[in-house]
Formats: sequence, structure tokens, C-alpha cells
Amino acid sequence: MVLMGDLPVLAEDLASVITDALARDAELSPAMERVISEGVLRSACQAMAALVLDYLSRNVPLESFRPTTEMLALTRDMVHLGVPLNTVLRAYLIGIPPFIDRWAAAAVAVPAARSRLADVVAVGSTYILGVHDVMVRRLSEEYRAEDERLARDRDLVRVEAVRRFLADPDADAESASRRIGYRLKGSHTAVVIRSRGGEGLIVGDSHDAAVRRIVARSGADAHLAIRADVRTTWCWLSGTPDTALDIADPIETVDLAVGRLGDGPEGFRRSHGQALDALRIAEITGAPTPCVTLYDRVHLAALCAVDVERCRAFVHDELGRLAADDSEARGHRETLVAYYAADANYRATAAGLGVHHNTVRYRVRQAERLAGRALDKRSLSVELALHLADLINP
Repeated sequence: MVLMGDLPVLAEDLASVITDALARDAELSPAMERVISEGVLRSACQAMAALVLDYLSRNVPLESFRPTTEMLALTRDMVHLGVPLNTVLRAYLIGIPPFIDRWAAAAVAVPAARSRLADVVAVGSTYILGVHDVMVRRLSEEYRAEDERLARDRDLVRVEAVRRFLADPDADAESASRRIGYRLKGSHTAVVIRSRGGEGLIVGDSHDAAVRRIVARSGADAHLAIRADVRTTWCWLSGTPDTALDIADPIETVDLAVGRLGDGPEGFRRSHGQALDALRIAEITGAPTPCVTLYDRVHLAALCAVDVERCRAFVHDELGRLAADDSEARGHRETLVAYYAADANYRATAAGLGVHHNTVRYRVRQAERLAGRALDKRSLSVELALHLADLINP
């Protein structure tokens, strides 16, 4: 075939037409300029033209079209060079008319084809257009697959950089900021997002939606979100006020745990640790999904529940049967919490609860009966046990 021997020149011409058209339409980005300067565009044009002409010469059906290994590799190269998919597809589309023109000119140059020139041109033009449609579909699939793989690789690198920074208090904050793409100086509030569920759970979309809602609610100046594992996303919000980020409303399908506002690199680490502690308490208590657990509300439990079984033993030792998970014990615990908050004053407690002071006296005596001892002694231990009783759920 006449054009087969002229492939390098044809590829150069097609690349020139594509370059001019993209420049004219202001689509010649720095990434595309690299594609041109490094010869990737010329190689892609030559690979496509060679494949089309080869298929045409052998009368291969369009449904059998398969991009060559070289074409797939060149498509992946464009992903790595940062060329958007729509620019890649537009470049191929721009190259179709001049390719058809060259096909028609080559047909005229072949004496045997002149008697049926219109048919030859029509067959070639139709085939080239058909190949373009098939190629767009196949190369788009390759581009998206490579783009997703590259994004996963970048995420893994980012996750590892964050883990290293969290684990190393002496790590340089400036260099870590560059690696993870988030400024570690300033203020940070950490949020941990966790999905509950069994095997086969797909969490990507729900976590991404949760991050968007959290950022929108908080009004954060910037944020960092990374997938820590298949069920967990770690998030940091920069420049947020210490007002629980206005995210106290649950988000469907996920649990949220929120640390305190922290300053600088150490605040980045500390707030994250607090969010993890808050999540641990939520999981210990079996809070229903969706839930939001603020570290400020569970910090005592988080401190005491490093060893959960010892914490539960402490609650039982202090409260006895008053620690039971039934309505009677819960009611008496609520009375005691109000009683200690009112400095053990019966009348003040009664006013707070909206009952008669003798009712408070009776309830305190019943609580002591369940506890098996007087509760006016060791009040600090009793108050702590009352605080932990519902959180730790002995």
C-alpha cells in the first residue's frame, strides 16, 4: 500500500495538524506540549495509522479491531504526562480528516484504483471513521484504568507519608507538608470516618460524600483526607474553630469521631489520636450507626478505657448491682449523677429533677441498696464509675 512506505512523514503531518488545531483552540496545555516535544504525539499518530492501514490491507472486520501494545502504552504515557482524556480524544478526532485526505490522495496515485476511485475512497473513509469510534472506546477504557491505578499509587504514597509523620515526632514538618500536600503548620481538627459492615462492603462513595459534607459544614480553609484502610478514612480540617465543627449531625452509613482543635504539627498528631480514642469508645459502647462521637464528651472514658476489662471491673467494684443495664439501675444512676452535680444537696437535686426532695432521698437510699454500701464516701470514685457506666457498657 502506498501510504505504508510513507508512515513517518504521514505521522509527522498528522501531529502537525493536531498541534496547530489545539494551539488555535487554546488547548495546548504544558502537558500537551510535553507530549509533542517528547515525540509521544508523533508516535501515537504513527501507531494508529500503521494499524488502520494494516487492517485495511487485510480487510479485517471492525469488530476485530484491537489497539496494539504500543498504542496502549502511549495512552498510559499521556496519563502520566497529565494530558486530560478529552484532549487525547480530541487529538485523535482532529487527525481523522487529514488522514482521510491522505488516503484519497494515495488512491488517486494508484492506477489500478482509478476506475473505482469513489468506492476505494468511500471504503477507506468509512473504515477509518469506524476504527476511530472503536479506538475511542478501547483507549478510553485504558486511560481510565491507568488513571485510577496512578491515583491509587499516589494515595498509597500519601498514606505512607502521613503514617511516617504521625509516628515520628522529630519529622520535618515542611518536607512532610510537601509530600502529603497539606500545610502542617496552623490549626487542625481531626475526624475519623468509619463504616461498619461485613465482607464486600463498598465505602468509597459514602466516605467521599462524608468528607465533602464535613468540609462544607466546618468552613475549613483546607483539608486532608486519606483512606487508611478498607473501612476507615482519616481527615484533617485546617483553620476550623473549636465548635465541634458544626458536624454534630450524623451522616448516613458512617460513624464520625472528632478530636479537639490542635495547633501545629503536634496538634495534627494529638487531634488525630483523640479522634481515634473517641472512635474506640463509640465501638466499645456499641453506639448505633450513624453516630458522631466528640472526644470532648468521652475523654475521661478514653483515658480510663485503655484496658477495657479493668475499667469494667472498676465500675462493678464501685457500683455493684447499680451498674446493671436495666431501667431501675439506670434511673438511680441518673439521680446520683444529678445529686453529685448539686454538691450532694437534696433540695438542689430535687429542683433540677423536678421532684420532691424526699423523692431524691428515697432514690439515693435505693441506689445505696443496689451498690451494697453508703455512697457518701469515696464520691470521686463513684462519680467516675457513674460516668463510665453507660459509656463502657459493662
